[in-house]
Amino acid sequence: MEQPSNYIDISKVRTFDEIFKDTQLFFTYNWKPFFFLLFLYVGPFLFYFQYEFSNFIVPILEHIQNGALTFEIAPKFVITLSILGFISFSLFQGISYSFITQYQTNKDTSYSAVMAHFNQHLVLYISATLVSASLLLFGFMLYVIPGVILFFPLHFYVYDRLIHKGTLIETASRIFTMIKQNIKITVGTIISIHVLLFIVRFVLSLLFSSVAEDFSITSMIINVILSILTMGISVIPIVFLYHTIYKKTYKNTSNTIS
Repeated sequence: MEQPSNYIDISKVRTFDEIFKDTQLFFTYNWKPFFFLLFLYVGPFLFYFQYEFSNFIVPILEHIQNGALTFEIAPKFVITLSILGFISFSLFQGISYSFITQYQTNKDTSYSAVMAHFNQHLVLYISATLVSASLLLFGFMLYVIPGVILFFPLHFYVYDRLIHKGTLIETASRIFTMIKQNIKITVGTIISIHVLLFIVRFVLSLLFSSVAEDFSITSMIINVILSILTMGISVIPIVFLYHTIYKKTYKNTSNTIS
């Protein structure tokens, strides 16, 4: 199949600068269909999450302002927020990776093509997201250092499972090997992504703070928009980074990705 002139090779090896340059180029041509799907499917769950979070946090803040030293946390809020957060992140990763996969393999990012791929791999997305979230939470519960160690490889876990369909051990072994052999670009890129997006979100939050009160409907909508934009922007350089360190690690073996 002949590639369109604006097609960007997802799987090529990139330098640190090229990862961010090609991210900008990718969104120049694909931001509308990509974010349309994220807002359509992830947006409602994130908004519901914001709504339940406001119901959870407002009484706590009122107790603190009134000088209360102790307060009761209703288990139903914790359970509801956990479920909504998990669903939102599973949808986000699934739709993002299905979009990228369809773009890379079939050059077809139509609604029907992306959602067909998503539905076909729904169980994988749910299970992989559950494993990665549980490992990260468990790591930080044990101590900060295990959480930090897992923080970097878990950026790649769901995507690697999608590509290779490996077990937890196989996936973890492959990712740790890749990172070990490409530690500088991996750590540097991931930290840069989070720092840049933190700055962008902080500046935008300040700009919007004048038009939205805390926990108002407007504030919730703005938070949903900022969350989807920042998460969506971050996933593309992560995928570029994954293919870069994968090909650098396995360039002389038969274990390759198209």
